[in-house]
Amino acid sequence: MRPHMKPVLLVSECLAGTRCRYDGSSAEDPFVRRIMPFCEVRTACPETGIGLGVPRPPIRLVTDGSGGALLVQPSTGMDLTAAMSAFCRQVLSDPGSLDGAVLKSRSPSCGISDARVFSGADGPARAGTGPGIFGRAVLEAMGGRPVIHEGRLSNLRLREHFMTSLFTLARFRSAERECSERRSLGPLVSFHASAKLLLSAYNREEGRRMGRLVADGGPGAESAYRAALVRALARPLRTGRAVDALMHAFGYFKRDLSSAEKALFLDSLEDFGAGRTAMGIPGALIRSWIVRFGTAYLDDQIIFDPYPPALAGTEDSARGEAPPR
Repeated sequence: MRPHMKPVLLVSECLAGTRCRYDGSSAEDPFVRRIMPFCEVRTACPETGIGLGVPRPPIRLVTDGSGGALLVQPSTGMDLTAAMSAFCRQVLSDPGSLDGAVLKSRSPSCGISDARVFSGADGPARAGTGPGIFGRAVLEAMGGRPVIHEGRLSNLRLREHFMTSLFTLARFRSAERECSERRSLGPLVSFHASAKLLLSAYNREEGRRMGRLVADGGPGAESAYRAALVRALARPLRTGRAVDALMHAFGYFKRDLSSAEKALFLDSLEDFGAGRTAMGIPGALIRSWIVRFGTAYLDDQIIFDPYPPALAGTEDSARGEAPPR
């Protein structure tokens, strides 16, 4: 198994443990703290970034009547929308350098989908929910690269998808840099070979197009491949296709395994297919057989070693959006 490249990860500063929330508290998240040593972390607190103090009067999103939202501070009557937009432009001036982001849920600045939007600066009437000003800017700047809030990280399958996408994009960034340094598409060819089963599980059609990009090898192949990789990993893998990919790998070992080992794998695959567990469980069995039998082709497949093993876990809140089957 190859060493894992460090992804460049944008994190809401309060999730990293800084006491920068409106009430002077942090929102330190156990998994964010756990993943940080494996990443190059860039933290941001949009609210202190525009000069608001700690603690501070709360801010809120208010509908502008045309489908958008303003960011206001009801107690002072301040409209902070322009200041927050300027902060977004500053922090996201080089979005291509980021591999992913973890932002604070329900925040009027950092929320990515569930921030409360009010009908007016005063009063309890709500107009719905949506992204915060900074959250929206991050989503737009990332262009499909993984962005998640900490609540979704408590869902095992969503967390697994996020980490797989994050570390795969970092691995590709390393291959892209090697292509530039060596003036050769060799590293891209090697990356695609190692991503074949992963792409089969995520987006088979996009994977085929990526294969043609590698084969043609024309000018701009790396940048076109990057865009295709982001598209391929934009949604959680489809369970049925992932089962097919795992069964393909299982075929390499069928003649060497005992009946009990085969049964154990097939039971774990059934649990995965039924949504009772994540792909890492049957994947770990495959990985153990790769080590045991020295299967070179599978040893290089990202799908069996997508992120550092220290980040693997089975804790699951069962909350969050269900991945597609």
